[in-house]
Amino acid sequence: MGPLKTLFVGLCLLLLSAAFASADDAAVMSKLLDNLKPKGWSSATPYCQWDGIKCDSATTMRVTSINLASKSLSGALPSNLNSLTQLTSLSLQGNSLRGDLPSLANLSSLQSVFLDFNNFTSIPPGCFQGLTSLQTLSMGNNVDLAPWVFPTELTQSSSLVTLAAGNTNLYGSVPDIFASFPNLQDVRLSYNNLTGSLPKSFSESSIQNLWINNQATGLSGTIEVLTTMTQLTQVWLHKNQFTGSIPDLSKCTNLFDLQLHDNSLTGLVPATLMSLSSLQNVSLDNNQLQGPLPVFGSNVMVTFDGTNSFCKNTSGPCDLQVTTLLEIAGAMGYPVSLAQSWQDNNACSSWGFIVCDPSAKFVVTVNFDNQHFNGTISPAYANLISLKTLILKNNNLTGPIPESLTTLSHLTLFDVSNNNLFGDIPKFPSGVLITTGNPLIRTTPSPPSGGSSPSVSPGMIAAGDPRKKIDLDAICSDVGGGDYKNIRSFVEPAECLICGLIVQHRTPSCPYRKFVPHNVSLPPGIQRVCKCCRKRDGHPGEDWKAYATPKKCFDCGSLGEHWTGDADCPTKAPKQYWANKDQETGRPFLPLEEEEEEEEEEEEA
Repeated sequence: MGPLKTLFVGLCLLLLSAAFASADDAAVMSKLLDNLKPKGWSSATPYCQWDGIKCDSATTMRVTSINLASKSLSGALPSNLNSLTQLTSLSLQGNSLRGDLPSLANLSSLQSVFLDFNNFTSIPPGCFQGLTSLQTLSMGNNVDLAPWVFPTELTQSSSLVTLAAGNTNLYGSVPDIFASFPNLQDVRLSYNNLTGSLPKSFSESSIQNLWINNQATGLSGTIEVLTTMTQLTQVWLHKNQFTGSIPDLSKCTNLFDLQLHDNSLTGLVPATLMSLSSLQNVSLDNNQLQGPLPVFGSNVMVTFDGTNSFCKNTSGPCDLQVTTLLEIAGAMGYPVSLAQSWQDNNACSSWGFIVCDPSAKFVVTVNFDNQHFNGTISPAYANLISLKTLILKNNNLTGPIPESLTTLSHLTLFDVSNNNLFGDIPKFPSGVLITTGNPLIRTTPSPPSGGSSPSVSPGMIAAGDPRKKIDLDAICSDVGGGDYKNIRSFVEPAECLICGLIVQHRTPSCPYRKFVPHNVSLPPGIQRVCKCCRKRDGHPGEDWKAYATPKKCFDCGSLGEHWTGDADCPTKAPKQYWANKDQETGRPFLPLEEEEEEEEEEEEA
């Protein structure tokens, strides 16, 4: 076939394809006419001449734009609407369209979709798949829609600028996919049933207007992500269940409207917010905010009435003890329970968790036992100079014990047991401090004396010690995230540890067989599961890598040997603590001495 003939065939195929495409468009437009009956439309007139319709040319007759906004139309859209493959704009807002929204999938030229204020009843799965040119999706106030979840296929619409789906019965969490929308400026998802927290990826877009207020059940968690959303101009988060403090918004230099009312926010109103020069409207009503009454500039319309608990009704600082206790609460993220019970400018007037001296002037006891508080121990406790009893046990506190607390001369009891504290223990008078249940906490190592080995405190390696410090994340990876609260105690030497309620672990650099047994026992015959070796749920030991010698010990990958013997392996362990049969052979374990003799005989042979 010659070049001219090939070219001719190609042109014919192209024209044939265009003819088929034009026929598809004609079929869709004919169905649209039958269903909606827009004023001025007639089958006697070419559809490219109909009011609100634009085509690419009178020859190809490919529909590129449909604009039927506010035409008092009713009826259903044709199911084959996505056959209009050259469509760039679809504007149907302000009508009474009903029925299923037809799929818009794979309309790769579509840039804008306006479907607001209609009566659509459902959205098909994958409706927004393949909209690679989409910039605006606006479909708010379709109140008859069946519950639907956030369409994650929109990640293919990387040019998205506006996303508006308020009052559309959207439910579930807001997926963490907003890094896919670097140009996104407007997010309007108000009046739905969204739950969960604000996605961290909000900060990776260019959101200016964030309207996500009035969720039926309420979004929750903190609003800390706003700190990094520096393009914000308008934020509506009111009528949700957000907790925590108002973050530092000093980098949001264009923010003029901040609506946070009717949440459960706690803590102080930041000075950086009160000094933000761009602010015009701030609503903080009906939260549980504390501290001094906020003072904004004269040009700012601000409301903060309702359930907030500012220390005074007028501006000015709080009482010194109140200021100190609020600083202590701040180190723990301003727990809601404290905000609910600390509600005036006198800590000795029936504040919860607080006991004062007989004169009702000075705080002598702070008791936060078993409150599930997170955060750290604030150095501000040192400002409560009359403090005698400080109980912080059974929480989730982390970090070190502040050195400043050693200046509390009246302190007789300081109980921090069963937390996640770490670091060196400051020197308190004997009998004052209780630190049990904090496996990563340590005392200062004693200096070496004479020819003896240096004394190594649990969890530490003495200076110059050739042994390597163990990787706690690797050894107790089942805990995850650097959270070592399931590591119950360290043993000597420092590399040997007990990992939670599982069998004792021995690392390769821990050559000794003498272990301090775990203080929790099991009934006889019950075998413990080695979580550190288990990569998935299933039968105990499913992922154990290989047995080592002696046979009571097995090798768990690179984590080292794990004792699994009976009462004789090691000899000081309680019998109920160990499995009593070899996992590989099913035979009872030999006493440690007999097995060592067997090994020696094998080596000699």
